[in-house]
Amino acid sequence: MACLKSNKTLIAAFANLSAVIRHIADEPKLNIICAGTNGEITLEDTLLAGAIVSSRDASEFNDQALLARQLWEPCVPASGQAYVFDTLLQSRGGKNLQQAGMVSDIELCATLDTHTILPILSPKTKTLQL
Repeated sequence: MACLKSNKTLIAAFANLSAVIRHIADEPKLNIICAGTNGEITLEDTLLAGAIVSSRDASEFNDQALLARQLWEPCVPASGQAYVFDTLLQSRGGKNLQQAGMVSDIELCATLDTHTILPILSPKTKTLQL
């Protein structure tokens, strides 16, 4: 796991987006590691990464960060939650949940800022700290 090599690993979701953005505001360097699925990029990970990088100065973004930000930009300002939900419905994970009759899970995942909890992974113990 690449994140275990990091000094600090935050667990981010749309549910704690503002807490993540506040926590990283003064960090000079940021690496976003997306989980993906079976080694492949996922739409939902990229959308969240775009939400995170959109809070930062774009002058030193790599191409991946620029692409993620471009995916997120239509979410800003007012249409955010509906756009996240619609985008998640289109993703492979979203389609899998729809087939399983779990659309309400997608709605829950698409809801912004429902939590201020910021889990941090300890590389030493490999446990989450709240």
